[in-house]
Amino acid sequence: MFEQFGKIKCLCVEDTEKMSNLLESDYELIRRLQAFSANLFIHSMRVSVMSMRVSQKKAGGMYHEIGRIKKEENYVEATNDIAYAYDFPKCLTDLILQVCDKDEKPESREAMVVMLSDSIVSMIEYFEKNTDKSRPSKEKLIESVFANRQKKGNFDNCDISEKEIEGIKETYKNINMDF
Repeated sequence: MFEQFGKIKCLCVEDTEKMSNLLESDYELIRRLQAFSANLFIHSMRVSVMSMRVSQKKAGGMYHEIGRIKKEENYVEATNDIAYAYDFPKCLTDLILQVCDKDEKPESREAMVVMLSDSIVSMIEYFEKNTDKSRPSKEKLIESVFANRQKKGNFDNCDISEKEIEGIKETYKNINMDF
């Protein structure tokens, strides 16, 4: 499956250096995220790592909820403001806005992967916090996330086939998710 995802065009080819800088551990925005909330930082790291394991892209996962650090009611607008202030590549800004705005549907496979990774990580974290609830198997959890996202029409704008969706689902099932 990695071979198939390796063929996905990186939307930000011309901004490779900038994307790399955005992921440096000493980058100011990452330090701000970490200082704002250890839980949000850990969640973002998990989504980033999972997204990278599926699609070899990680910046979208790292910054998918960055607007929360501004503590504003509309964190989607705050996300857009931060992306502009830090001169994010347009493709990264578009991706994270598609993921964090619940009214948007992912338009790229990369955005879809970040959205799925966020959903899966959020479910795992829910079960970690609620120890009185038994966590379903990884396969059932992934099937549930995919079914829910498909029901909501979240794959409709991604130009992706059912066969490719099934392949992505299998890739998630093969990832070690022990956080």
